[in-house]
Amino acid sequence: GRGRHARPGGIGARGSRRNACGGRVPVKRRQNAQRAARRGPEKGEKPLTAEIIAVGTELLLGDILNTNAQFLSQQLAQLGVTVHFQSVVGDNPARLESVVRQARGRSDLLVFSGGLGPTEDDLTKQTVARAFGDTLRFDEAELEKIRAFFTAWGRTMPENNKKQAMVPTHGRKIP
Repeated sequence: GRGRHARPGGIGARGSRRNACGGRVPVKRRQNAQRAARRGPEKGEKPLTAEIIAVGTELLLGDILNTNAQFLSQQLAQLGVTVHFQSVVGDNPARLESVVRQARGRSDLLVFSGGLGPTEDDLTKQTVARAFGDTLRFDEAELEKIRAFFTAWGRTMPENNKKQAMVPTHGRKIP
């Protein structure tokens, strides 16, 4: 059977449910996206392509299994997004930036997994922002979501988690 794995909140769920940051995920939007995925792209329209980039030396060393890539590929396929590439890169900013530059030239959508935590070696956001010529800024609303996540678990947010509220200056949030 399928083991227990962390799943991004709301993906593949029925009904409205909370995502990882406590926001509500409406079913209607997901159902419409799934319906559109079954129809495929409009006539003459190119299907959206994606690349999943998993970051973490522990993945390269085989210390942990990359179940996130499998899950993300399945979910993207349900939405009609074709995954053409999956890359795994260690916690090395130069190699990650190289992978991002290559991926952005061949895919419409880049999906990242790993390297987004609060520790010093989690450099994914900074490196990706640099590869796109962007910087990071502090987002108070995101910090409140992170605090709420810890509160929901009955814990106090450690100070180093503030780093997770840094977002790309020119990026857009996905609702």
